[in-house]
Amino acid sequence: PPPHVDPSPPMTVGVLLAHATGLAKEVWRPVVRRLSPATQIEAHYYDLTGHGEGRDLEVERCGTPPVWEGFAVDDARRGLASLPEGLPVVGVGHSIGGAAMVKLELDHPGSFSRLVLCEPVLLGHDVPFDTRSVLAERTAKRRSHWGSLDEAREFLRSRPMYQGLDPEAFEAYLEGGLVAMPSGECSLACRPEVESIMYRSVGQTVYHRLDQVACPVTIVVGEHSDFVASVAGVETLRFFERLAGRFRKAQVKVMRGVGHLAPLENPAEFADLVNQAIAAQLQEGGGNKGGAGAGGDVRAGSGREHGRGAKQKQDWAAATTMMRVAEEKTVSRSRL
Repeated sequence: PPPHVDPSPPMTVGVLLAHATGLAKEVWRPVVRRLSPATQIEAHYYDLTGHGEGRDLEVERCGTPPVWEGFAVDDARRGLASLPEGLPVVGVGHSIGGAAMVKLELDHPGSFSRLVLCEPVLLGHDVPFDTRSVLAERTAKRRSHWGSLDEAREFLRSRPMYQGLDPEAFEAYLEGGLVAMPSGECSLACRPEVESIMYRSVGQTVYHRLDQVACPVTIVVGEHSDFVASVAGVETLRFFERLAGRFRKAQVKVMRGVGHLAPLENPAEFADLVNQAIAAQLQEGGGNKGGAGAGGDVRAGSGREHGRGAKQKQDWAAATTMMRVAEEKTVSRSRL
């Protein structure tokens, strides 16, 4: 007799991804396309304010000193609203993107079922604010304009920061991180003065509330990362091991051979870590059936969830997986 096929839809898990300062949402593509085919995934990645398609950030509105907890958390909240209501969501954040997800979880407990954080910028009060000024000042002087895309590609590829990037991730960064002009010239979407503001941004209040985060957390650290050491004078792995101890349930995973840009340097290995979080969520029975939340409600901006119909049932019967990646088309905003 033919094998029994469960006609019910597979369990569905949402994945929300937030990039680091100075990058763009496109850098997540190499990671997302490697997410597990074992389940149905609703993946969404978005641009932070001041980056990519959300680049029109008015510097003077950031406050003195500027506070990332406003705009970055608002961005994360909008990203979360793009996913179907009721899904368990694995939050994946890199640097400031990870910090924003932690703050959102603290403000709205239960927003995420799990968090995968690559070197989240969660600094304590014991780290002096002015230690970040060197990084901010150096960033403000960064070259940001080139005569052509080829010139920009050649220049950026020669810089130490980009030399270790996966080729696909590097091209994805160029696509989202540069703005082309009619003349053929191009410039950074995240202007140096905006990126500098991010590095000066105050976000220390989160550090002392981490024990309020109830969901499991995975902190990913690049073996060769000197990010924390460069801004706070503390050895990077030691800092994040100590940080993990502040959460209720956290583990540290070290990615070998990479630095602070681990998701872009080895997207395959980073995707494996995200897949582990998804698998753990499913093992706990925390997925939802059919790609919609309780009662079939869908959050604003997710209307494309409808209309899968018979074709999707055939896919389910064939035990295949559908993955839809929704890129948020951010609009210019005049406020943070």
